Amino acid sequence: MVLILSGFLEEVLLKAILAFMVEGTDRKAIAEGPGTPLGSFSARVMIARSLGLITDDDAKDLGLIRAIRNDFAHQPGASFARGPIESRCREFAHVTDEVTDTKQRYRVACVGRERRQTLDPKYGLV
Repeated sequence: MVLILSGFLEEVLLKAILAFMVEGTDRKAIAEGPGTPLGSFSARVMIARSLGLITDDDAKDLGLIRAIRNDFAHQPGASFARGPIESRCREFAHVTDEVTDTKQRYRVACVGRERRQTLDPKYGLV
């Protein structure tokens, strides 16, 4: 679930950035692969923030989502119930304190971010 939600957000973010590029841009050279300028989640967050496509709170939440994704991808036995993942889930700016379950906080952060971005007409994604 963690890898799927974060991967989806990463792609939505890339589409928002690419929507603002001039026609004829070699999108593959810019965005596909680890050595490309937009090849990482963190680079996409940084560029999206720099272009004003996301807010500071969005960038913070996306950074937390990226860190949690990395924890699950690289740490066997990673869990929402303890350690840095639990702490990160409590830091989301766009999740109310009423949502107390850490796994649910992660889901709300991901889905809320995706909905804000894909439903906003300025991104040209709807």
